[in-house]
Amino acid sequence: MQRHLCLYLCRRAFSLLESLVVVGIIATLIALLLPAVQMVRAASLRVQCGNQMKQLGLALHSYAADKGGKFPPLDGALPAGEGALFFSLLPYLEHGSYYEDIKSGTRPVDSNYTMHQYLCPGDPSTSVYSMPHGNASYAANARVFVTGSYRRDEHNQLIVTPRRLHQSEIRDGLANTIGFGEHYSHTHTTQFDWFWTGEVMSDSYGTTRRASFADYSPASRPYDPLRDDVYPVTGGNPPVSRGSIPELTFQVRPRLEEADPRIPQTGHPGGMPVLMMDGRVITLRKGTAPEVFWGLVTPRSGEVVELPD
Repeated sequence: MQRHLCLYLCRRAFSLLESLVVVGIIATLIALLLPAVQMVRAASLRVQCGNQMKQLGLALHSYAADKGGKFPPLDGALPAGEGALFFSLLPYLEHGSYYEDIKSGTRPVDSNYTMHQYLCPGDPSTSVYSMPHGNASYAANARVFVTGSYRRDEHNQLIVTPRRLHQSEIRDGLANTIGFGEHYSHTHTTQFDWFWTGEVMSDSYGTTRRASFADYSPASRPYDPLRDDVYPVTGGNPPVSRGSIPELTFQVRPRLEEADPRIPQTGHPGGMPVLMMDGRVITLRKGTAPEVFWGLVTPRSGEVVELPD
């Protein structure tokens, strides 16, 4: 009886070949499913990021409605002044208590406070670098939030006039002008800080820049292509805009060590999500023509730009 049972079980056991076939089938299924899982995850991150950008747009328009059409400035001294752009939007993003604490001086400016709505879930740098106070994955289009009108105060500090939500200020139209794009919160040399109001600052980390792009003012200092942001240069009739460094626009999923702090970059594989000034979020694909991207960056240069699908 025991002999017959042993023979039966031996006949029912898997052979080595059968085991290899099963393992091969499982591996094939995993290989087929993994890209689909990655695509679903990427789509989820893109939706979450798009929602955060839309909240930025709503906050910006609510601020402008309360301020007679004026946008918050990129620059702003704290605690005495109004504060820079991203700080000024905090009350409209349900962070009013923190805003008031800073404004009243009851909380130090450098207090540890992470604004998760300013961190893109698709930004790979957030999982690599520590997230101190003020880091941001979103970047304001500096061409929108300054008019090009500058003056010096009594201390010889450069004062920039903010734009207004008005046809005369954004002549290209809200639907044809980028308000916000993306930056990695950190590159290998630079961190982007929504609290920082200056253009470039060196510290123990390396370089700190405010959360913006195309952030160079010809009136401020001679252009340094190795240090300063790439910015749009418009010429011709009809007008066409290209970058101050012609081959550079934005980066799609660069490695951290290859991320260029002078231009925007995104961690989303499908392209760069941008918030247009009318509140829509669109995606600019990798390889978008420079004259299209920089034409959308300029608010009043009069380019004829066809929006991507």
